[in-house]
Amino acid sequence: MGDYTSLESLLQLAPTGVNPFAFVEVLIEKALHPEHPPYMKGVLRFFGAVYVLSMIVCSAILIIPWCRGQRDRAKYQWLWKKLDIEAGSTPYHMPNGGLSMAILQLISSLISGLYVVMLYYSIDSPQVDRRSYGLIWADIRLLPMYLGFWLTAWASFAFSITSPRKTLSRHLSPKPVFFNAFCFLFAFIIVIFGIYFTVYQLKELSKSYALHDIFIEKLHYLGDQWNHTSGTVVLTNEIFKLEMAYKACALSTLAILVQTEKTGLFWAIAAAPVLAFYGIALWAFLTLLRGSAQIASGKVSVLDHHKVTVQDKGSSTPMDSVIVKIDSNRSEPQKRNDADNLARTYQSMAIRAVLLSTFLIYDLITAGIHLHAKHEALSDGKTRAMIKILRFSGSLPILFAMATQCYYLFTDPSEKTSGDHEK
Repeated sequence: MGDYTSLESLLQLAPTGVNPFAFVEVLIEKALHPEHPPYMKGVLRFFGAVYVLSMIVCSAILIIPWCRGQRDRAKYQWLWKKLDIEAGSTPYHMPNGGLSMAILQLISSLISGLYVVMLYYSIDSPQVDRRSYGLIWADIRLLPMYLGFWLTAWASFAFSITSPRKTLSRHLSPKPVFFNAFCFLFAFIIVIFGIYFTVYQLKELSKSYALHDIFIEKLHYLGDQWNHTSGTVVLTNEIFKLEMAYKACALSTLAILVQTEKTGLFWAIAAAPVLAFYGIALWAFLTLLRGSAQIASGKVSVLDHHKVTVQDKGSSTPMDSVIVKIDSNRSEPQKRNDADNLARTYQSMAIRAVLLSTFLIYDLITAGIHLHAKHEALSDGKTRAMIKILRFSGSLPILFAMATQCYYLFTDPSEKTSGDHEK
C-alpha cells in the first residue's frame, strides 16, 4: 500500500524557475489520462460495431421462435426443467442455457457498447471517463457475461447427463442432490460477489475522486502563492496539508488497483468450474454425436437410452422440446430423422462449448497480462490501449457462439419434421 512516489520527489522534478505545483498537476493528469494512440478511435468503432451485431444476434435468438409458431415457442422459450433418469428419483434441474445466454449476453453487450462509447468520447475529453465512472462499466459487464456462461455450462452438463446413451451415463452420474446444490450455489455466488465488487468499487471510486479534488485544490492554492511570491515564500503548514492530501489520494488510487486485482482473481476462479463443466459436456457431446450419427446413417438400428422424464408443472411443453429421444416404436425413417435432429443439437452445443471455452481461456490470459502490466496499464497510453484491445477481442468468440446458436435455431427442421410425424 505504500508503493507510490512521494510528493517531495515529484516537486523536485520541476525545472528551475518552473512552478513546481503546476508541474506536479500536469504530471498527475498525464498519468491518469495518458495520450491514446491515433488508431484507438478506429479500434473502438470496430468493437462498438461488434457489440451492436452481438445485440442483434441475441435479439434474433429471442424473436425467431415467436415468429415460427407455437411448437418452436414451446421448444425454445422455456426457463426451467426438471429431468428424471428413473421414475421417482430426484430430478436434475436444468436451466435453458440458450435462452439464458441470449438474454444475459444481450445485457452484457449493451453495457459493453456503452463502455466503448464512453471510452471513445473520453479520448478527446478525459472528464467523460470520470463523469461516467468508466471503471464500473468495465466491471459490471462481467456479471451477466459470467452468469450466462455458468447457466450455459450447467445446462450443457445436465443435458449430457440425461441424454440417451447408457455407456455415457455410467461415467456421468453425479448425485442429483449434490449436482443441483452445487449449481444453484455457484450461480448465487457469482451474483452476490459480482454485485459486491461493483458496489465496493463504486464506493472506492467516489472516495478517490473526492480526495483527488481536494489534492488538486490545494495544488492550485500553493501554485497561486508560488506565482505571487516568485517562489520566495514557503508555507510550511500548507505544504504539510498538501502532503497529507497527496498521501490520501495515492493510497486511495492504490486501493482501487488492489480491488481491481481481487475482482480479476475472483472471475479467474469463477472460470474454473465453468471450464470444467464445458470440458466434460464437450466430451459427452462428441460421444453422443457419434452414436446419433450412426443411427442417422443407418449403421445402427436404434440408440440404447435411458427413459428421461420431463417434469414441468403447468406447462404443455412436448417431451421432445427438451430432449429429442429415439423411440423404438417409430418407423426406421422416423428414427433416423430423430437421430439427425439429436445430432444437430449435440453439434450445436459442442460448437458453443468450444467457442465459450475459448473465450474463457483467452480472458484468463489477458487478465494475467493486465495484472502483470499493473501501473503501466494505468499510466502508459500505448499499454492501456493494448490491454483494452486484448480485452475487447474476447467479444469475437462470444459473437461467433451466439451466431452459431442463431444459425442452428433458424435452420432447425424439427417443426416441419414433427408436423409430418403428427400427420
